Amino acid sequence: MASGLAALQARMQQDILHRDGSALDAIAVPPGHRAEDRLFVYQNAYVARLVEIMGKDYDTTWTYLGDQLFYDLARQFIAAHPSKTPNARWFSHGFPDFLAGLDLATQNPAVAELCAIERALGDAFDAADQPALSRDSLAQIMDNTGARLTFHPSVALLRLATNSYDIFNALRADQTPPDVIRLQDETWVLIWRKDLTCRHMQLQPDEGAVFEMAMQGHGFEHLCEIAATIGPAERAAFRMAQHLTHWVDNGLITQIQS
Repeated sequence: MASGLAALQARMQQDILHRDGSALDAIAVPPGHRAEDRLFVYQNAYVARLVEIMGKDYDTTWTYLGDQLFYDLARQFIAAHPSKTPNARWFSHGFPDFLAGLDLATQNPAVAELCAIERALGDAFDAADQPALSRDSLAQIMDNTGARLTFHPSVALLRLATNSYDIFNALRADQTPPDVIRLQDETWVLIWRKDLTCRHMQLQPDEGAVFEMAMQGHGFEHLCEIAATIGPAERAAFRMAQHLTHWVDNGLITQIQS
């Protein structure tokens, strides 16, 4: 009995996910009704539930796009990327990348970036916790030219080509978002969690470039060299000290490796 029930459940799941008709012959049909119509109730409810989950994961993107367009894009994503995980939290993790591959990205490239900001905030919320270093560690970094920094697991650095961060902040403040602008120079947005609160801020171009190199594992000496190529070379060490203090004060660094 158990194996028969499990097989029936598997057929129902297969038909709900892929709509291949594999469970139609197992559905009881009252007079005047069709098995396809009864099965459609479950198929439609499943998709509607996934769209609802995506709306919660990307509520700012939903607000920006409007109900109908968000619903249409979410359904396209669901059809192209059937769920492969029992954890609903991770189902729509690829949605920003999906949007970036659509014609919509050409018409409005801010949409995928806006969605990526929300994904990074969700990831920051779920990331593991680790104790951050204090200012007492600054001398240890600056005295070691080969020092490599390990950042908090919640840290994400986004390189954005549009004013999507301005759009994001406006929408979060219930304000009318600005028109989309393709930036002449890319901008950097840092996202992380500190004291159980997800945070985000825009970095200046020199700090963003150096931070990216630090995340890639480059040592302190190389970071100083990069800083020297971006601004006045004679002030590179001073700027690096400012950057490190900024990172430590925000709880971004968890470990120093030689």
